[in-house]
Amino acid sequence: MLTRRFGIGRLGRAPARMKVRAMIAAAVAAVSLAVSSQGADAKEQTHVIGYSLPYADVPVVTAINRLIVEHAKERGYKTLLDPTQGGALQGQQATLDSWIDQKVDAVMAYAINPPALVAIGRRAKAAGIVFTAYGAPIDGAEATVDFGVPEGARRVAAVTIAWINANDPVAEVILLADSQNQATAARTSVPADLIPKQTKAKIVATQDATTQQQGFEVVSTILQGHPNVSVVVGLNDDSALGAARAFKQAGKDPSKTFIIGTDGSKPAIEELLKNDPNSFFKASAALDLKKLAAACVDAMIDLAEKGPPTTPLTVSVPPDVVTAKDVDHLKQLLANLGG
Repeated sequence: MLTRRFGIGRLGRAPARMKVRAMIAAAVAAVSLAVSSQGADAKEQTHVIGYSLPYADVPVVTAINRLIVEHAKERGYKTLLDPTQGGALQGQQATLDSWIDQKVDAVMAYAINPPALVAIGRRAKAAGIVFTAYGAPIDGAEATVDFGVPEGARRVAAVTIAWINANDPVAEVILLADSQNQATAARTSVPADLIPKQTKAKIVATQDATTQQQGFEVVSTILQGHPNVSVVVGLNDDSALGAARAFKQAGKDPSKTFIIGTDGSKPAIEELLKNDPNSFFKASAALDLKKLAAACVDAMIDLAEKGPPTTPLTVSVPPDVVTAKDVDHLKQLLANLGG
């Protein structure tokens, strides 16, 4: 399956100055549009889109949902949001089915297990509804907006490896994962591959933890058997912040430890902005949620209004690693989160 990939780099670089909407519009214009009987002419537009990210209980999801709604409103569209929590597949499928029954103009779905949503995608397209994917491609989706999971994981691995080699060459490392989530698997698999190859460090445990409480409990337990652990790579910021609490409770020295997360959640950004030398949380691979939300909305609306492309489109918005030193960048990210 051919795709067109457009990367959005670090703020300040030339690609980052391009407006996401213009990028997608150019992508749509660059391919010949094949509007079939299932396309825009077959169904009256409702100016309603649906965005399904089935982790409504996660703070970073609340933030991107708000930005999705705001950008869609700017383009004259109403947004339906998925209330599903904890990545529950049945809840997500029920939500998507209800949107198809309502005959919205377009839907975008985040798939923990992409094959599980293929049939729903076919049903949406048969109803003349644009079907798009978020995070990872779904077979049959007309566009995918991904948040640069492999690239973000490589950036996380790079800064973690640099810290290990400079500060604790034989470090013991914990990786916090989500083994059921295929879309974010690289956040664990890439560091797991690169850290042993590029350092003398040892990964002593890889366990699931996606919330602050889980991160705290898992790391606290592991520390009982591996008290010399100095590095934690969190699947997300929540698990990493929980790990930081476990390190603090264990009486570790923050100057001799390194904990990194991913997403750029509001609590993580606020923690970094404190610039606290006693903080155990040192960095996050932060997504620019405003750009990401705009990419999602524009992909759905542009395809709904102009028709499907002959080949699926892919827009990538990878994260940038930020630390307490990146004050201006952190403030902008926090502002995007409504902070």
